[in-house]
Amino acid sequence: MRPWPLRRWPGTATPRSSTAGKGIGYHDLDDENRGGAAGRQYEGVDICDSDGALVMCYIRGGEWVRYTVEVLRSGTYRASVRLSSPYFPAGRLTMTFGDKTVFGPMEAAGTTSHSALEPQSIAETHFLRRGTHEFEVRMDEAEFQNFNIDCCQFDRAKH
Repeated sequence: MRPWPLRRWPGTATPRSSTAGKGIGYHDLDDENRGGAAGRQYEGVDICDSDGALVMCYIRGGEWVRYTVEVLRSGTYRASVRLSSPYFPAGRLTMTFGDKTVFGPMEAAGTTSHSALEPQSIAETHFLRRGTHEFEVRMDEAEFQNFNIDCCQFDRAKH
C-alpha cells in the first residue's frame, strides 16, 4: 500500500488526499481530526479549511506525513513549503528520503495569520534520481510548532 497517492515531480505534494492511515501515511499525536474538514474527518490527521484551501493544521512536534512521488527526470531539485502561521517563529521541519535528511531543517516563518499561506523555500538543493521515492515531512520534536501546511513544491534547480 502506498502511503499517499503517487505524485509526479517537478510539481507539488499535498497533505490532504491520502488513503493511508495513521502510522503509514502520517503520525499525529492524537486520534482526532481537530480541523474537522471533510474527507479526513474520521482520522487523526488534522485537516482544516483555510479560506477554501484544505491544509494540514494543528501541527505539533514529532508529527510527520509521508508521500510517494515519481521523479520524472534525474536532477537537482529545490523544495519549498506553502505554509501559514501568526507566530514568529512558527516551528521547524525537515524532509527525509529513506530516513536521510535531505532538505532542511527549515525554520517556518510567521505569515501574520493561519490563513495567510505563503511559499517558503528550503535553502538546500538535492540530487534526486529518476524513479519512485518515498519522502516524509517531519516536525521537529524539540521545537514549538504552530503552523499550517498547504503543499510541498519541488522544482528543478537552475544552474
